[in-house]
Amino acid sequence: MKRQSTKAMAGARSALAACLLGFSGLVVGTTLAASPALAAPPAPAAPTVLFTEDFENVSPPTTPILLTSYTGAGGQTYTADPVWVSALLCNGIITSFNSTDFPGCGSNSGLRSLAQRLGSLGTGLGNANHALSAFTAVSDPGPDKVEFETVSAIPLTSTGRFITFSVDSAVVNCFAAHPLYKFYLTGAGPDIPTFTTPIDPCTDPRGVAFPNGKLGSYPADKAVLFTGSTLGIKLINGQGSASGNDAAIDNIRILDATPQLSKEFAAGAVSGRATALTFTITNTTELAAKAGWSFTDTLPAGMTVATPSAATTTCASGAVTAAAGSGSITASGNLNAGQASCTVTVNVTATTGTYTNGPENVTSVGLNPITPTPVSFAPPPVSRAAVVAKSTDWTLGDALPGAPLPTFSYGTRPLTPMMGDWNGDGLKTVGTFEYGTFKLNNQNDNSEADIRFTFGDPRGYPIAGDYDGNGYDDVAVYRCGLWQIHYLGPGAPADQSFTLGAPFATDCTWPATAPVAGDWDGDGIDGIGTVKPSTGTWVLKNTVGAGSPDIGPFTFGPAGAYPVVGDWGGNGFDTPGYRVGTTWTVRTAAVTSGATSTFDFGVANSVPFSW
Repeated sequence: MKRQSTKAMAGARSALAACLLGFSGLVVGTTLAASPALAAPPAPAAPTVLFTEDFENVSPPTTPILLTSYTGAGGQTYTADPVWVSALLCNGIITSFNSTDFPGCGSNSGLRSLAQRLGSLGTGLGNANHALSAFTAVSDPGPDKVEFETVSAIPLTSTGRFITFSVDSAVVNCFAAHPLYKFYLTGAGPDIPTFTTPIDPCTDPRGVAFPNGKLGSYPADKAVLFTGSTLGIKLINGQGSASGNDAAIDNIRILDATPQLSKEFAAGAVSGRATALTFTITNTTELAAKAGWSFTDTLPAGMTVATPSAATTTCASGAVTAAAGSGSITASGNLNAGQASCTVTVNVTATTGTYTNGPENVTSVGLNPITPTPVSFAPPPVSRAAVVAKSTDWTLGDALPGAPLPTFSYGTRPLTPMMGDWNGDGLKTVGTFEYGTFKLNNQNDNSEADIRFTFGDPRGYPIAGDYDGNGYDDVAVYRCGLWQIHYLGPGAPADQSFTLGAPFATDCTWPATAPVAGDWDGDGIDGIGTVKPSTGTWVLKNTVGAGSPDIGPFTFGPAGAYPVVGDWGGNGFDTPGYRVGTTWTVRTAAVTSGATSTFDFGVANSVPFSW
């Protein structure tokens, strides 16, 4: 949609004609979207712990017990397959370094050492730390046996949340078989895996090595969008060998790892013009995969999806529905394992005013609600005057009519000057067309061009405009009724060419025809047109492409005047103007009629622009 317009008429008769390749006729227009000057995405927050089993509810604390004899501090009890609660196999024993030997187990010192290692992992318990230890002595336990499972359901305070697990583990004898931990949610039909890859504490890079082993805290790599009100935990060890497979686990946690939804409007929102609205879906710190979240944002009254919506997403399997002119945005997608955040961006527009898009506007599944997000849409700014003298001396006005800013030099003769927002940052900057080569600068100074390319008939007139509404000015080359358009910016379509015949002017010689561009209908997309300076006759079209005019013919300006286009009234659409000598006369209320304003700016025999 429109931002600050950039409209220009480049060309001069007599002395300037030679230095402008003999074709001195140009009107440049652009309509631009507010630049997305967004803050850095929020940092992932830690998941919320819903349940923890730390195996510390042992009394007396120095007496080891089997898992099936243990009751947690919250009254929870546990079970496992028989091979994982066996004194003979030294499996399923809750012990500490300070504990006595468990009768019948021949590897008590190994069990106690594992519990001690886990006591150094942030608990502060040291030798007193208890853990669920296993040394897989005597015989193989077999693959995919249950090593830990809750007996009764654990209540949840809310549904539609992403749930995952975390476990602390110490392991030894990693030269042999490794434990392979697989966490499942239970209690809501078939068991639901919360992993894509089992946790291998011997190889997991999150662990820290110690002599003959490794120690770490390991969240699962996947979270489940869970809709039940209660759940259980099941830990299956995928390793079936007793050679190795020697480890202890502690601090089994159920985690609410629901991502955070946030939103931000681009800076500089202007009424009637497209402003980027970016939604960020931020993962929690364990960075587990989160598949299946979604949201719908019902925009506040007075705000709608812009035309075009320019809807994009960086989210895996992302889908965005944002119909131009509608009042809602719907998106869905996934976060991949290891992904900190992803975004959904849609252009919106609104009338002048302040809006708050808060949690009451958004319904979501699997996302934490947004905080209230205010945005103010300012009235459209009035275009400012600019001139280019002697082909390369640029003078820009700081207001309308306004005092001139310092003059600077840009371009190499022979050239035709132009202005536009070449990088979508909201700033209108200089450019030149030098016999078929465009040299576009992202600053208003005499630095080297940032963008160079060859396009169009080198004998033609360049005209800038945002012809696809993506917030970047495109370039067109006009000659003898033929328009050639080269699109710039993300998602730019392929080059386009077409011919406009009568009633559009098609004469090939100056001053017979001057091409113009502007947003005549305020939809945020520049249209085109022609002016016959000899008669002041304007014919305009709201879009690029072949077809009949939408506006005109109508007359505005005396014979021989330079046409200049801009948003002279700050209305959110462009209107005609003309310059004679140093006097500018511009329409401020409507395209074909209505109020005008007159001011002086620049020097005679210069090329007038608006910016």
